Amino acid sequence: MIYVITINFNQSRMTIECVNSVLKSDYDDFKIYIIDNGSELSDCTKLYDEFQDSPHVRILRTEKNLGYAGGVNYGLKQAFNAGADYFLIMNNDTIIDKNAMKELVDASKRRDDHAIISGKVYHYNSPDVIQYAGSFYLDKNILNVVSPFQNEKDVGQCEVEREMDMLDDIFWLLPKNIYQSVGLYPDCYFLYAEQADYALQAVKKGFKLIFTPKAKLWHIGSLSSGNGNCYAPTANFWRQKSRIIYLYRNLKLHHFIIISIKISIKVVLKFLLSYLKIRDIENYGTHYSALLGLLYGFKWIIHQKPDDGYNPFID
Repeated sequence: MIYVITINFNQSRMTIECVNSVLKSDYDDFKIYIIDNGSELSDCTKLYDEFQDSPHVRILRTEKNLGYAGGVNYGLKQAFNAGADYFLIMNNDTIIDKNAMKELVDASKRRDDHAIISGKVYHYNSPDVIQYAGSFYLDKNILNVVSPFQNEKDVGQCEVEREMDMLDDIFWLLPKNIYQSVGLYPDCYFLYAEQADYALQAVKKGFKLIFTPKAKLWHIGSLSSGNGNCYAPTANFWRQKSRIIYLYRNLKLHHFIIISIKISIKVVLKFLLSYLKIRDIENYGTHYSALLGLLYGFKWIIHQKPDDGYNPFID
């Protein structure tokens, strides 16, 4: 039994399109949990109206936005208690191929359910162009990431199932035993880096990250950030904060100190330059949000509390 978990935050139109694509799957044993992450009531109502008669779909509403990691964790706990064998975590701005769930499960069984499995992601608006097919680290350095075949037209160059150094949870299949071993997504993240951190924790416990090419999905991208702009101040704050936390948790201390000093110098210099060019309002907002995100990332290192969703760029 697969429990599909996807997060909705005021994006009911896209979520409905995503869920309807899952409902067309040729895999029989699945349930869908839509986690409505504190959306406006009018948006959540559209989900209830669309799926109230579907035996496969359940809408779980939270009273406030728990963030991406918090929303996924809410779904994972509910699905585990309901008896899930697998969790399929997927972004809501996606359309999944009808064969994808079967291909993911088959790939998992080939690895004795000892791997997180993902597949081939295409651009939503360029459906034959590869957006993501897993990543490798150059020289095993988590700061030096390469994603092969990205933005290439698919002409059969990406058809080998293989182990990767990193996967994105645009969609990935998580077997129950990995969840029982690794646990929930880290609660120190509100948005960004939570999936990469989770993948690394799984690898540290001996699990694999596997790309299988026959599982396909089409993805818009960056909708979590608002208007598709992942460098808008609101999103950029979390991006920078999460980056510092991720590096602190996954690098050796001396390496983290060196890297964080380099990052800090770069962020501060860009902020100062944008500040001096006061008419360049857009750049100023981007670099100011990066600076605050950096500072709040370092603040987390001191107290190491779960992220409560605070963002100075949200009214």
